[in-house]
Amino acid sequence: MPRFRVNSGTAKELASLNNVLALGEVAIESDTLAVVSGDGLTSYGKLSPKSSMAAATTVVAPESTGAIAKAVGTSTQYARADHMHGRTEFTGVDLGYIAQNFDPIYCGSVGTILPTAGTVNVLALHLADAASITNVLLYVTAAGSVLTSGQCFAGLYQGGTLIGATATQHTAWQSTGLKTMALASGPFAVAAGTVYVALFANGTTMPTFANAGAFAVNGALAATASRFGTADTGRTTTFAGTLGTIAAGPASYWAAVS
Repeated sequence: MPRFRVNSGTAKELASLNNVLALGEVAIESDTLAVVSGDGLTSYGKLSPKSSMAAATTVVAPESTGAIAKAVGTSTQYARADHMHGRTEFTGVDLGYIAQNFDPIYCGSVGTILPTAGTVNVLALHLADAASITNVLLYVTAAGSVLTSGQCFAGLYQGGTLIGATATQHTAWQSTGLKTMALASGPFAVAAGTVYVALFANGTTMPTFANAGAFAVNGALAATASRFGTADTGRTTTFAGTLGTIAAGPASYWAAVS
């Protein structure tokens, strides 16, 4: 069985020794990070590097919309710059969004009606990177009817502070389909982290939005940190500037930002 042995030195030092590396013997050049493997026959100076550790000096955000190199930080464990994790599901970026709370393939065909007029529903999304956000997106599966003019809105919160809100959606939510709703005065520069898409409506029959299952949607999260929940009540023409205390809710509505 071939032995495995590792040698180390600068490129100049290893070249000056010009040893024949045994089969399974490896040399790492400490200054160039080149890795050279022996074959038991060829002197060091005639061997070609098989790989380089230099590619491991930066990591790349796997879901970034532009290939942005990330600072390594204080970790001593690095990933190659061309490293990618295997995955099977489509992300928001894959579907043309900045982020989404889950793959819409998990939504049923029926959806869930907004349960209470004027109650703010909140849906958590994770932003892997800071982003410029222009729109929030929801999908209406069953139209509302006689929705009150000027009293149906979607918006975006981060850290409990309102980032922006849409114009009234009382007309848009009286038809079905994907709703891409611009945030007034956007786009907004939003930091990486958790954001909440928020929505409320008023009228005779509330709109129904696409959602996934209703079982254990918030896991073991504290109610105030719920992934899906409700906050303020009795809202009519505006969102509160500061989001009220979140209560856990079972309505796992799909949402995205772009």
